[in-house]
Amino acid sequence: MYRVLCVVWVLIGWPVVIEAQESQPPGACPEGRASAGDLGISGLHCVGGTCAIYVRDSQGYRHQFSTEPRLFGVEADGPSASIVSEDDVLVAVDGTLITTPAGGRQLARIEPGQKVELWLRRDGRDIQVSVTAAAGCGFTSLRVRAAGGT
Repeated sequence: MYRVLCVVWVLIGWPVVIEAQESQPPGACPEGRASAGDLGISGLHCVGGTCAIYVRDSQGYRHQFSTEPRLFGVEADGPSASIVSEDDVLVAVDGTLITTPAGGRQLARIEPGQKVELWLRRDGRDIQVSVTAAAGCGFTSLRVRAAGGT
């Protein structure tokens, strides 16, 4: 079973959590996406604002965030193990704020073997870490909750 995201636009005040699971053939990525760079982080948790992952446009896939997402599902044997912590907040990718269109494109288009600089907020402090992406499916889940949601 693989988690599959549903693109969600959240209006402030409406707590919404979307997660689904779907069977996929071994080695296949959700929604028919090709294998891509994988940081070993299965999901993003957005609180308030609007967030979407793997939105297709004329240039390929992109992610879209109006708020900085928290990371969850850090794989114990993945590329981010011992580098990234559950509940780190993603601020920027390779120096580009994640809340900008360019930051969303960079995160969605990571290639296997690519070294990625992540700017994170952990326990109120900003830190910078480097992660080398493995081959995989990238983020497979998105949780979105309105401000004040639990």
